[in-house]
Amino acid sequence: MPVTVGEAASGLTSIVWKTKVKHVSQYHTNEKVQLNRFHPCAAYTVTCHLYSQTVNPKKNTYEIELYLVWHRQSTTLSGGEVSVKSENHHRPFAIWGSVDGSDKFKLKELRGAGKKEWMSGLIPFKFSRSSKEKSLPLTCKFWVEFETFSRSQKNALKHVKDLYVQQSNCDVQFRFKGREQLGAHSVILAARSPVFAAMFQHNMKEAITGEVDIEDIQPDIFDQLLHYIYSGRMSKPMTEASAHLLYAAADKYDIADLKKDCVKFLLTCVRVDNVLNLMIWSHNFSITKAKEATVAFAARHGKEICKLESWESLTKNYPELSVLATRRMMENMFTLIVKN
Repeated sequence: MPVTVGEAASGLTSIVWKTKVKHVSQYHTNEKVQLNRFHPCAAYTVTCHLYSQTVNPKKNTYEIELYLVWHRQSTTLSGGEVSVKSENHHRPFAIWGSVDGSDKFKLKELRGAGKKEWMSGLIPFKFSRSSKEKSLPLTCKFWVEFETFSRSQKNALKHVKDLYVQQSNCDVQFRFKGREQLGAHSVILAARSPVFAAMFQHNMKEAITGEVDIEDIQPDIFDQLLHYIYSGRMSKPMTEASAHLLYAAADKYDIADLKKDCVKFLLTCVRVDNVLNLMIWSHNFSITKAKEATVAFAARHGKEICKLESWESLTKNYPELSVLATRRMMENMFTLIVKN
């Protein structure tokens, strides 16, 4: 079955694997694909593996397990020497997966001598067709984040990040309800955010007291915001819920790159059941790219979306969005009629 590789949101590499699950007690299949990323030193062959086993044959219920194996590429130099072309900073850093449009899950890296494997763990799967069917098509998607820094760059970033993680030499304390606090460094915050830069001017209250009360952002979301400011990446994977909250926090403090990452992540999560909420969200925050993407998605799935209760709510509360989406649905329908 085909495996395709392309670009995804937030600079991630996407791997889409269309395969099949056989209706047997145990089944295994795999497929290889050549993957090139950034630099020739990041050339890999990736083998996608799928295992399935029966849990309840009467109910056609199975468990499947996915894992990716990364094989380093090598080349023969003049003189017959073999050079392995994969530097550590071009290796996979994190991998997420999805099966037939399911919620994203993070694959676990299997650590050990020479191992370059990432595994999903057991995923429940139901054979929805008649038991007479021999196999069921399955689409597995993976999103791969690569290390992109040299070792010296990574060390420098780690030292800066550790200032926050270890709460060392902080000159600012952010206070939350319930007496929870997070320390930070005004110079770093000011360099990354014009809002923080204005806040920590010499004559401002926050600069004088070194204390800032946070009342409208949850401590864990603010912690992720600060971690991103120091390191340029999250300390844990985004979810749909956290991406919305992080975007609002990043918007408040004008962290443009985090806003961009949140939008890109959410655009990978568009489904029939959430597209209208994402459309409203992008409209309220004036995010043109996300608004256009959600309207286009709604147009392609008009028959399903118009049956949702949220569609009725959209027409009452956001008539301009309803009109826009309806027009696009009609245009899409007309295009299909002309093609046929």
